Amino acid sequence: DYGKLLYVFTSIGCNTKCTFCAIPPTQGPWVSLKEKSLDDLLNYTIKHGVTEVLIEDDHLFHDPEWALTVFKKLEEYKLPWVEEGGVGLFNLIALLPEVDETFIKSSVENPAVFNKTLSAKRKGIKTQDLIRRMKESGCYSIYLAVESANDDSLYTSHKPTLNTQELYTQKVVELFHENKIRTTCGLML
Repeated sequence: DYGKLLYVFTSIGCNTKCTFCAIPPTQGPWVSLKEKSLDDLLNYTIKHGVTEVLIEDDHLFHDPEWALTVFKKLEEYKLPWVEEGGVGLFNLIALLPEVDETFIKSSVENPAVFNKTLSAKRKGIKTQDLIRRMKESGCYSIYLAVESANDDSLYTSHKPTLNTQELYTQKVVELFHENKIRTTCGLML
């Protein structure tokens, strides 16, 4: 929407290890840039006339604290941005205040998938805060990985089943809508 666009990765890889996904075997576990490297990348980007970025991370919300760092940097450089790698709905549901840790851990075969999310939750980071910060930092569109409302489908794929909670999914989508962030919901068939 804003001129010259550059695709950017602020992290690569994923620790969820879904049975159908090629990311963990090809790119490995989740790892982020260092904050200095992100700063250098955005500075270089601006110097070369880029006016907008597309975040293509495999799992931007694997570490909500890192995501907040990314938002802060994008805001500093006044770069409007979109996210197309797929924001994990299950991470956003896990950060809702009404969702407790026991329920979160029971939603997946390997609860370690939520270690960084739960650490952020214990520090008071909430879904509402993340989405508000996304908007403030210039985000205007995201791809939300809703995936499936079928527990068995998600569980046998080694995905957290939090996405099957319709009330929570609606709440997250409404938060994006309230913050005027266009939301495309992706489904697995």
